[in-house]
Amino acid sequence: MKVSELMVKDLTSVEPDDTIRILVETLESSETSSIPVTDEESRLVGIISERDVLAAAVPKYMELLHSASFMPNIDQLAKGLNRVADDPVKSHMSHKTVSVRDDADDLQAADLMLRHKLRLLPVVDGDGRLVGVVRRVDLFKHVL
Repeated sequence: MKVSELMVKDLTSVEPDDTIRILVETLESSETSSIPVTDEESRLVGIISERDVLAAAVPKYMELLHSASFMPNIDQLAKGLNRVADDPVKSHMSHKTVSVRDDADDLQAADLMLRHKLRLLPVVDGDGRLVGVVRRVDLFKHVL
């Protein structure tokens, strides 16, 4: 099966100059944990996730999570989030984005998702424009 038949034609994305505040609102409304970043012509230029925002807000948080004695402080998180809320998405997004072409086979999409531990795989056309996404659940539904 082709990726174009498997993907969700969800073009929800943010632009590099959108703020983290806008990103958080978009993540909440789309009920996802990561989202593609596109330019004004809908070309995929990156991806940003809740984890990226957390790393920006509380830089040492991810390391501290591995410590058995770490107790998170909600005030620290709130202060960190408020500090980065007006930062542009491009400051914290991943520029090394893994994507798949819409004419690729489902096996290629599954391979990319497994190899790169992705929950969401952006789907682009031949011009690099976002045309949809493949989520893990899409793959699960496909094989069940």
